[in-house]
Amino acid sequence: MWFPRGARRRSSISFPPGARTALTYLAIFAVIAAIMGFLFWSTMTAYQEFQHAGNRKQANELGAKAQQAFNEKRFDAAASQYYQAWQLDPQTESGRNARENAVIAAINEGIRHMRVGRYADAAQWFRRAIQYDPEYPGSYDPLAQLAYNQGQGDMQQADALWQKGIDLWSRRTAKGANSQARAEAAKSLEQVQRNAATAWLNRGDLLQQVGGRAAEAQQAWTRAMQYGAGTEIALSAQRRLNQSGGGWGGGGY
Repeated sequence: MWFPRGARRRSSISFPPGARTALTYLAIFAVIAAIMGFLFWSTMTAYQEFQHAGNRKQANELGAKAQQAFNEKRFDAAASQYYQAWQLDPQTESGRNARENAVIAAINEGIRHMRVGRYADAAQWFRRAIQYDPEYPGSYDPLAQLAYNQGQGDMQQADALWQKGIDLWSRRTAKGANSQARAEAAKSLEQVQRNAATAWLNRGDLLQQVGGRAAEAQQAWTRAMQYGAGTEIALSAQRRLNQSGGGWGGGGY
């Protein structure tokens, strides 16, 4: 049978005077440690905020210098200064804009070299633009044009660069920040597709002129049709295929 237990008398715990003093000191030390920890955290937070404010001010100053350099067509200096501004302030919208501006300045510097025949320097600047921001689509087409080299270069490398640019522009077309950004991305996407289609069309023409490479020419024209679907470039490629007896089978290159 279960019976409730009777209440037990609890004996109080007593400490000798020396122990009570030690416990009091420990409690005081714990409070002091907590206060010091809070002060350290507050100081570090304030320092980080101060540092961020200083970085943001420096970034704004660099951005202003970069904008002046860009307006003066000193694209090399503008690219470097914009990129430094982004590194100082990478989390804000201004910082992200500075990064994209660095890419655009680098592309412009590459185009400047390209126009005067300094192709190696141009390629270096296009690659730098990609290093600044691999997700910016506009760096890939000009580098692809250099790799293409009027049909005499590395078409596989050029094609890979075009594919990358097309993929990135397609993303911006679908997920741009606003309707204007999406419309601009769509225009850029169409231009890159036309550039790639024209390159493959010309490549096919060159291959046709070389004996024993008719099959490669047909593959190049097929690629042109894939890039330029619905354009006059695709129609030109189709006519060449028909004349060569290839016909379009929809295959890849």
